[in-house]
Amino acid sequence: MRNLPVASRLALQNWISKEISNKYLIFFRIAFSSIWLTYDLIDFSKSETLKFIWFYRLPVRSNIVVSLQVLLILFEFGLLLGWHPRKMSFGAFLSRAFLSYFVTLNDFFYFSIVALILSVCDTEGWPNKPKQIAGWPRDILVLQTAWIYFSSSILKMNPSFLNGSDLFVRQNYELAILPMYYPAFFRSFLSTLWGNSILSWAAVLMEGGLAIALFTWLIFPRFRKFSRLLALLLATGIHGYAAYTLNVFFFGASMIVQVAFLTKE
Repeated sequence: MRNLPVASRLALQNWISKEISNKYLIFFRIAFSSIWLTYDLIDFSKSETLKFIWFYRLPVRSNIVVSLQVLLILFEFGLLLGWHPRKMSFGAFLSRAFLSYFVTLNDFFYFSIVALILSVCDTEGWPNKPKQIAGWPRDILVLQTAWIYFSSSILKMNPSFLNGSDLFVRQNYELAILPMYYPAFFRSFLSTLWGNSILSWAAVLMEGGLAIALFTWLIFPRFRKFSRLLALLLATGIHGYAAYTLNVFFFGASMIVQVAFLTKE
Protein backbone atom coordinates (compact mmCIF):
# COMPACT_ATOMS: atom_id res chain seq x y z
CA MET A 1 0.00 0.00 0.00
CA ARG A 2 2.92 2.33 0.60
CA ASN A 3 3.79 2.19 -3.11
CA LEU A 4 0.30 3.20 -4.22
CA PRO A 5 0.95 6.99 -4.04
CA VAL A 6 4.24 6.54 -5.91
CA ALA A 7 2.62 4.38 -8.60
CA SER A 8 -0.26 6.85 -8.94
CA ARG A 9 2.14 9.76 -9.31
CA LEU A 10 4.17 7.92 -11.96
CA ALA A 11 1.01 7.00 -13.86
CA LEU A 12 -0.12 10.61 -13.77
CA GLN A 13 3.28 11.84 -14.97
CA ASN A 14 3.29 9.31 -17.82
CA TRP A 15 -0.21 10.35 -18.84
CA ILE A 16 0.65 14.06 -18.81
CA SER A 17 3.92 13.54 -20.71
CA LYS A 18 2.37 11.28 -23.38
CA GLU A 19 2.40 12.87 -26.83
CA ILE A 20 0.13 12.35 -29.82
CA SER A 21 -0.23 13.86 -33.30
CA ASN A 22 -2.59 16.83 -33.37
CA LYS A 23 -3.83 15.91 -36.87
CA TYR A 24 -7.25 14.65 -35.82
CA LEU A 25 -7.66 17.29 -33.14
CA ILE A 26 -7.30 19.84 -35.94
CA PHE A 27 -9.95 17.99 -37.93
CA PHE A 28 -12.20 18.07 -34.87
CA ARG A 29 -11.56 21.79 -34.33
CA ILE A 30 -12.59 22.51 -37.93
CA ALA A 31 -15.68 20.28 -37.80
CA PHE A 32 -16.80 21.48 -34.37
CA SER A 33 -16.46 25.16 -35.26
CA SER A 34 -18.19 24.63 -38.64
CA ILE A 35 -21.21 22.93 -37.04
CA TRP A 36 -21.72 25.54 -34.34
CA LEU A 37 -20.93 28.48 -36.58
CA THR A 38 -23.72 27.27 -38.88
CA TYR A 39 -26.01 26.91 -35.88
CA ASP A 40 -25.28 30.40 -34.58
CA LEU A 41 -25.60 32.05 -37.99
CA ILE A 42 -29.04 30.46 -38.46
CA ASP A 43 -30.04 31.25 -34.88
CA PHE A 44 -28.90 34.88 -35.18
CA SER A 45 -30.50 35.45 -38.60
CA LYS A 46 -33.85 34.08 -37.41
CA SER A 47 -33.67 35.50 -33.85
CA GLU A 48 -34.49 32.07 -32.44
CA THR A 49 -32.83 32.65 -29.06
CA LEU A 50 -34.54 36.03 -28.75
CA LYS A 51 -37.88 34.35 -29.45
CA PHE A 52 -37.09 31.77 -26.77
CA ILE A 53 -36.33 34.53 -24.28
CA TRP A 54 -39.51 36.39 -25.19
CA PHE A 55 -41.67 33.24 -24.96
CA TYR A 56 -40.40 32.31 -21.51
CA ARG A 57 -40.19 35.94 -20.35
CA LEU A 58 -36.58 35.56 -19.23
CA PRO A 59 -35.17 38.59 -17.39
CA VAL A 60 -32.42 39.52 -19.86
CA ARG A 61 -32.10 42.45 -22.24
CA SER A 62 -32.07 41.58 -25.93
CA ASN A 63 -28.96 43.68 -26.68
CA ILE A 64 -26.93 41.54 -24.25
CA VAL A 65 -27.98 38.37 -26.05
CA VAL A 66 -27.27 39.87 -29.48
CA SER A 67 -23.81 41.03 -28.34
CA LEU A 68 -22.95 37.56 -27.03
CA GLN A 69 -24.16 35.96 -30.25
CA VAL A 70 -22.04 38.30 -32.39
CA LEU A 71 -19.00 37.52 -30.25
CA LEU A 72 -19.68 33.80 -30.58
CA ILE A 73 -19.87 34.03 -34.36
CA LEU A 74 -16.59 35.97 -34.52
CA PHE A 75 -14.80 33.53 -32.21
CA GLU A 76 -16.14 30.56 -34.18
CA PHE A 77 -14.92 32.09 -37.44
CA GLY A 78 -11.47 32.50 -35.88
CA LEU A 79 -11.54 28.93 -34.59
CA LEU A 80 -12.55 27.59 -37.99
CA LEU A 81 -9.71 29.43 -39.71
CA GLY A 82 -7.18 28.37 -37.07
CA TRP A 83 -6.39 31.95 -36.07
CA HIS A 84 -5.05 31.71 -32.48
CA PRO A 85 -7.35 28.72 -31.84
CA ARG A 86 -6.69 28.59 -28.10
CA LYS A 87 -7.74 32.20 -27.64
CA MET A 88 -10.70 31.76 -29.97
CA SER A 89 -11.80 28.64 -28.06
CA PHE A 90 -11.57 30.41 -24.72
CA GLY A 91 -13.47 33.41 -26.09
CA ALA A 92 -16.17 31.09 -27.43
CA PHE A 93 -16.31 29.37 -24.04
CA LEU A 94 -16.81 32.66 -22.20
CA SER A 95 -19.44 33.92 -24.65
CA ARG A 96 -21.47 30.72 -24.61
CA ALA A 97 -21.10 30.34 -20.85
CA PHE A 98 -22.53 33.84 -20.30
CA LEU A 99 -25.33 33.05 -22.74
CA SER A 100 -25.98 29.78 -20.89
CA TYR A 101 -26.50 31.75 -17.70
CA PHE A 102 -29.58 33.32 -19.31
CA VAL A 103 -30.64 30.48 -21.63
CA THR A 104 -30.08 27.19 -19.79
CA LEU A 105 -29.99 24.73 -22.69
CA ASN A 106 -28.02 21.48 -22.45
CA ASP A 107 -26.51 22.10 -25.89
CA PHE A 108 -25.06 25.41 -24.70
CA PHE A 109 -23.49 23.82 -21.62
CA TYR A 110 -22.02 21.08 -23.81
CA PHE A 111 -20.52 23.62 -26.19
CA SER A 112 -19.03 25.61 -23.30
CA ILE A 113 -17.25 22.57 -21.85
CA VAL A 114 -15.85 21.43 -25.20
CA ALA A 115 -14.67 24.95 -26.06
CA LEU A 116 -12.95 25.23 -22.67
CA ILE A 117 -11.10 21.93 -23.17
CA LEU A 118 -10.16 22.95 -26.72
CA SER A 119 -8.61 26.11 -25.30
CA VAL A 120 -5.86 23.99 -23.73
CA CYS A 121 -5.32 21.89 -26.90
CA ASP A 122 -2.63 22.80 -29.42
CA THR A 123 -4.70 22.71 -32.63
CA GLU A 124 -2.81 25.35 -34.58
CA GLY A 125 -2.14 24.75 -38.24
CA TRP A 126 -3.78 22.39 -40.70
CA PRO A 127 -4.08 18.59 -40.85
CA ASN A 128 -1.49 18.28 -43.64
CA LYS A 129 1.19 19.62 -41.29
CA PRO A 130 0.61 17.87 -37.95
CA LYS A 131 2.93 17.96 -34.97
CA GLN A 132 3.36 16.11 -31.70
CA ILE A 133 1.49 17.61 -28.76
CA ALA A 134 0.43 16.64 -25.24
CA GLY A 135 -2.23 13.94 -25.45
CA TRP A 136 -4.06 14.47 -22.16
CA PRO A 137 -6.52 17.16 -23.45
CA ARG A 138 -7.67 14.71 -26.15
CA ASP A 139 -8.20 12.06 -23.48
CA ILE A 140 -10.21 14.54 -21.40
CA LEU A 141 -12.45 15.19 -24.42
CA VAL A 142 -13.00 11.44 -24.90
CA LEU A 143 -13.74 11.06 -21.18
CA GLN A 144 -16.21 13.94 -21.35
CA THR A 145 -17.93 12.27 -24.32
CA ALA A 146 -18.15 8.96 -22.47
CA TRP A 147 -19.56 10.68 -19.40
CA ILE A 148 -22.30 12.39 -21.44
CA TYR A 149 -23.59 9.06 -22.72
CA PHE A 150 -23.16 7.29 -19.39
CA SER A 151 -25.09 9.93 -17.45
CA SER A 152 -27.73 10.21 -20.18
CA SER A 153 -28.39 6.47 -20.12
CA ILE A 154 -28.61 6.46 -16.32
CA LEU A 155 -31.01 9.41 -16.26
CA LYS A 156 -33.25 7.67 -18.80
CA MET A 157 -33.59 4.59 -16.57
CA ASN A 158 -36.88 5.66 -15.00
CA PRO A 159 -40.46 4.44 -15.56
CA SER A 160 -41.69 7.57 -17.33
CA PHE A 161 -39.05 7.11 -20.03
CA LEU A 162 -38.80 3.34 -20.24
CA ASN A 163 -42.55 2.85 -20.59
CA GLY A 164 -42.39 4.95 -23.77
CA SER A 165 -44.58 7.84 -22.64
CA ASP A 166 -41.89 10.50 -22.99
CA LEU A 167 -40.95 9.45 -26.51
CA PHE A 168 -44.61 8.94 -27.44
CA VAL A 169 -45.43 12.59 -26.68
CA ARG A 170 -42.30 13.97 -28.32
CA GLN A 171 -42.39 11.88 -31.47
CA ASN A 172 -46.09 12.26 -32.12
CA TYR A 173 -45.75 16.02 -31.64
CA GLU A 174 -42.99 16.01 -34.28
CA LEU A 175 -45.17 13.86 -36.56
CA ALA A 176 -47.94 16.44 -36.28
CA ILE A 177 -45.88 19.57 -36.99
CA LEU A 178 -43.02 18.52 -39.28
CA PRO A 179 -43.54 18.00 -43.03
CA MET A 180 -41.32 14.91 -43.03
CA TYR A 181 -41.98 11.64 -44.82
CA TYR A 182 -42.48 8.61 -42.62
CA PRO A 183 -43.57 5.22 -44.02
CA ALA A 184 -47.04 4.12 -42.96
CA PHE A 185 -45.72 1.20 -40.89
CA PHE A 186 -43.37 3.56 -39.02
CA ARG A 187 -46.15 6.06 -38.28
CA SER A 188 -48.25 3.19 -36.97
CA PHE A 189 -45.35 1.97 -34.83
CA LEU A 190 -44.77 5.44 -33.33
CA SER A 191 -48.47 5.79 -32.53
CA THR A 192 -48.26 2.96 -29.99
CA LEU A 193 -46.96 3.15 -26.44
CA TRP A 194 -45.32 -0.29 -26.70
CA GLY A 195 -43.45 0.81 -29.83
CA ASN A 196 -42.06 3.85 -28.08
CA SER A 197 -41.16 1.69 -25.09
CA ILE A 198 -39.02 -0.50 -27.37
CA LEU A 199 -37.30 2.61 -28.73
CA SER A 200 -36.77 3.92 -25.19
CA TRP A 201 -35.07 0.73 -24.07
CA ALA A 202 -32.98 0.77 -27.25
CA ALA A 203 -31.88 4.35 -26.48
CA VAL A 204 -30.77 3.40 -22.96
CA LEU A 205 -28.88 0.33 -24.14
CA MET A 206 -27.21 2.11 -27.06
CA GLU A 207 -26.14 5.12 -25.00
CA GLY A 208 -24.84 2.85 -22.24
CA GLY A 209 -23.02 0.74 -24.82
CA LEU A 210 -21.48 3.84 -26.37
CA ALA A 211 -20.24 5.01 -22.97
CA ILE A 212 -18.68 1.57 -22.32
CA ALA A 213 -17.04 1.60 -25.77
CA LEU A 214 -15.46 5.00 -25.10
CA PHE A 215 -14.31 4.05 -21.60
CA THR A 216 -12.81 0.87 -23.10
CA TRP A 217 -11.02 2.95 -25.73
CA LEU A 218 -9.44 5.00 -22.94
CA ILE A 219 -8.55 2.23 -20.54
CA PHE A 220 -7.63 -0.65 -22.85
CA PRO A 221 -5.54 0.61 -25.80
CA ARG A 222 -5.24 -2.89 -27.30
CA PHE A 223 -8.98 -2.86 -28.07
CA ARG A 224 -9.06 0.60 -29.59
CA LYS A 225 -9.77 -0.48 -33.15
CA PHE A 226 -12.86 -2.47 -32.15
CA SER A 227 -14.10 -0.01 -29.51
CA ARG A 228 -13.77 2.90 -31.96
CA LEU A 229 -15.77 1.07 -34.62
CA LEU A 230 -18.47 0.17 -32.09
CA ALA A 231 -18.59 3.75 -30.76
CA LEU A 232 -18.94 5.16 -34.29
CA LEU A 233 -21.76 2.78 -35.18
CA LEU A 234 -23.65 3.54 -31.96
CA ALA A 235 -23.15 7.31 -32.21
CA THR A 236 -24.31 7.35 -35.83
CA GLY A 237 -27.33 5.22 -34.99
CA ILE A 238 -28.37 7.29 -31.97
CA HIS A 239 -28.00 10.69 -33.58
CA GLY A 240 -29.11 9.62 -37.03
CA TYR A 241 -32.40 8.51 -35.54
CA ALA A 242 -32.66 11.69 -33.45
CA ALA A 243 -32.14 13.82 -36.56
CA TYR A 244 -34.72 11.85 -38.54
CA THR A 245 -37.52 11.77 -35.98
CA LEU A 246 -36.77 14.31 -33.24
CA ASN A 247 -35.43 17.23 -35.28
CA VAL A 248 -32.11 17.29 -33.36
CA PHE A 249 -29.30 18.06 -35.78
CA PHE A 250 -26.44 20.19 -34.51
CA PHE A 251 -25.78 18.49 -31.19
CA GLY A 252 -25.92 15.07 -32.84
CA ALA A 253 -23.58 16.09 -35.65
CA SER A 254 -21.16 17.52 -33.11
CA MET A 255 -21.17 14.31 -31.07
CA ILE A 256 -20.59 12.13 -34.14
CA VAL A 257 -17.53 14.14 -35.23
CA GLN A 258 -16.32 14.15 -31.63
CA VAL A 259 -16.42 10.36 -31.53
CA ALA A 260 -15.00 10.03 -35.05
CA PHE A 261 -11.99 12.35 -34.76
CA LEU A 262 -11.06 12.06 -31.09
CA THR A 263 -10.78 8.27 -31.20
CA LYS A 264 -8.73 8.27 -34.43
CA GLU A 265 -4.98 7.81 -34.09
